[in-house]
Amino acid sequence: MSDNCLKTKTKELNILFYRYLAYLASFMWIFWLILGLALLPTTVATQNQTPFPNIPFHLFSQFVETNFDNNVSLSTVLMVLFSLTDNPELLNLHFRQTHPVFRGENKVTVSSWLKALARGIQDRLGDNVQQLFRAQSYYAHSVNRDLAVTLNNFSECLGLTPYDASGKFQKKLHPVAHGAIEPVQMLCPISMSCTTSSCYPCHLEQITKSCSIPEITLIQGTSVSKGSYVLTGECHSCKTY
Repeated sequence: MSDNCLKTKTKELNILFYRYLAYLASFMWIFWLILGLALLPTTVATQNQTPFPNIPFHLFSQFVETNFDNNVSLSTVLMVLFSLTDNPELLNLHFRQTHPVFRGENKVTVSSWLKALARGIQDRLGDNVQQLFRAQSYYAHSVNRDLAVTLNNFSECLGLTPYDASGKFQKKLHPVAHGAIEPVQMLCPISMSCTTSSCYPCHLEQITKSCSIPEITLIQGTSVSKGSYVLTGECHSCKTY
């Protein structure tokens, strides 16, 4: 290749190079904008949470046996429990009224806030609301107030109150964290038995070794479950996965 050709090629390459630099420079404002936004002082809002009630189970059981009917169902007890843990703002308002501080404030045993929750539970259970009373303590004419008293006592038993046993304010209740009671999710085959057409529908065996079971983070809608696991099934007869 002659010197003239080499110089021409070099010149063309230089032109292309500078054009490329000019092209990049036209987008540099985006880079500086992103960099500037990244350097702006920001605050990360972390939502405070109240730990899930961690009282000894015998205290929980004792309260249920003392205050509820002997035949109260598990679903009813859990519904009442979660109605309390999922309404921290209402409990804050209720307990604030039961602890007057300023002149003109009257102490109430049961606030209208808690009576409203009692009414909601009563409407949900219908006639089954009697499960939340001992047989000799159910009075239809005062069921709303009596249930509200039980909810107040249940909240205190669970520690879902901003005040300590002496009535001294501790801290406001925040949304109750449910991480401590999240179930362990196991992803398994959806069929109970082998679906191979040539095989009699035999049962499936779990064949993944314990040390090799994959641990994953399971995302279902807006919920994220860490510590979930994937299990593999194999047909007992035809050995199909």
